[in-house]
Amino acid sequence: MSAVPVLVPVARPTRPHLRLVPDLHPTSFPVPVVGAPTAKSATRLRLTRRGVVAIGTVLAAMTALCGVLVAHAIAPAPAGPASVVVQSGQTLSEVAHNALPQLPVQEAVVRVQLANDLNSLQVSAGQTLLIPR
Repeated sequence: MSAVPVLVPVARPTRPHLRLVPDLHPTSFPVPVVGAPTAKSATRLRLTRRGVVAIGTVLAAMTALCGVLVAHAIAPAPAGPASVVVQSGQTLSEVAHNALPQLPVQEAVVRVQLANDLNSLQVSAGQTLLIPR
């Protein structure tokens, strides 16, 4: 005959039952709690190596982004001349005044003439004129 193992129940220690404790206001009856963090140790921040690397990466990315934005804001706009196509019925004075509204009409006309090597005020529809900036 074969031997059959017999399981014997092991007696476990019993746990004390939970009891309700009245809520005590800490100022009326201060009770020190063993193992509770104190105010000084609760405010201390501990970072792991991964946390330090993550914060450093974020700060480096933000610095680079700010540098790019500042460089973009400081960089001058391209100063090359723009071009305008003369429409049917437009005169050189109208084109110059529309393209350079900050200048008096005569000065705008002269600048457009110089930029395009024009000897007269005659322009034709479909002609492309360079507008100096």
